[in-house]
Amino acid sequence: MADTDMTDTALADPTERGTLGYEFELFPTAILQWTVDDIRAQAQRAGFSSKITGQESTDALQVMYPGCLVIPAGFPFNKHVHICQQLVEYLRQQGLHVNDTDQEMIPRVPENPALRQQQTPFAANASNERYHRWSVTVDETVNMKGTFDPQQHQPRDTYLESEIKGCSGIEVVSPALTDTPESYQQVARVLNLCKNLYFLHINETCAMHVHVAFGPHKIAMDPLRKIACLLFALDPLLVTLHPGLRTAGNPNCPSIRQYSNVARGWRALDAVKDLNKIRMGEEDEYDPVYYQEGHRAGGDVAYVALEEALAELKACKKPEEIAWLLECESRANYSFRGFFNKLNNGTSNNPTIEFREHAMTSDAARVIAWGRFCVALVRYAALDMSDEDLEEIVMLCSDAEEEPEPGPGRSYIWELMDFMELKDNAYELRVPRPEA
Repeated sequence: MADTDMTDTALADPTERGTLGYEFELFPTAILQWTVDDIRAQAQRAGFSSKITGQESTDALQVMYPGCLVIPAGFPFNKHVHICQQLVEYLRQQGLHVNDTDQEMIPRVPENPALRQQQTPFAANASNERYHRWSVTVDETVNMKGTFDPQQHQPRDTYLESEIKGCSGIEVVSPALTDTPESYQQVARVLNLCKNLYFLHINETCAMHVHVAFGPHKIAMDPLRKIACLLFALDPLLVTLHPGLRTAGNPNCPSIRQYSNVARGWRALDAVKDLNKIRMGEEDEYDPVYYQEGHRAGGDVAYVALEEALAELKACKKPEEIAWLLECESRANYSFRGFFNKLNNGTSNNPTIEFREHAMTSDAARVIAWGRFCVALVRYAALDMSDEDLEEIVMLCSDAEEEPEPGPGRSYIWELMDFMELKDNAYELRVPRPEA
């Protein structure tokens, strides 16, 4: 399907409502099937202990450790590959369209012609065929910290440490879904299937990311500016919807309001100059303005005013300039990095806005509610929000930030959702209504 511009005019296909993709970070509990020789070799190490004798069959180990995925002894490939491939095959057995996972743990479109030729319900939503199906891959940012022992029903950091030490988590990636009940039903089904296959552990290293776009329709500059301005303004309020472990300086999703280039003093013209250097192959010239101008002093950062930052975002002429102004030292809580990456890899795929701040949960209702809200927020900014609306929202955000510590009250979230006609999302996310 040819790319078209995403403008303020209505679109005549389901992606008008928005498309989204989920990334679920999970930690399946797995054990290695030791051989007798393995046990003897490992027993020489100080502190080694294991309930496994090396004589157990796979079935016996599954009885000993219910919910654990048994990795065969002498498995010739990386054990992470086995975990991913097991889930791929299981999901296919349940009738889902799933990409292959190769020996480098990279999802690829199926090599089997019969699988590749199957018509998926999401094929029209993305030009990259990889996002027509579900994918499973390894995620090294997920680890066993606080691993839960299903037999003891309590957290134990040392649970099966000898058997699963070094085993990273997995990431389950959805296709480019339409914002419809049928899509969300499939999301809930996949989450339940994951829980059916093995004991699914979710800890503080696990996160849920949501990518939002409009299918094959490129987001034009005016809607993109509005989306960027709205998320920048709302950031301090949206943080109240998430647990502290996903905020408070989490290095995996730093705040665009606190740590982005524009928050620390970059201007639109600075972004243009730096991007031109990159086009000329001068990546080593990257020298952010906030370092040059000394906005960091003794570890403290002097943030620019909200209105000043929004003025710079509005002054951007190209998508990569917005992405560069909202760039942090790592991928931001509301990341526009895809619009910048297009500059480097020449891809024709439509970039997405990535919401990274939500903690992972196995609660399908919460997963769906957050996805629906992310799409609704982007759709509102791109299609419905006027300049006057944005000014009103900025005033509300400024009022909220003037409240005394510990920060803006969640009642402002309800007021803003009401203003944006997103009250249904407020109910779904259990945002408290302000007191009468």
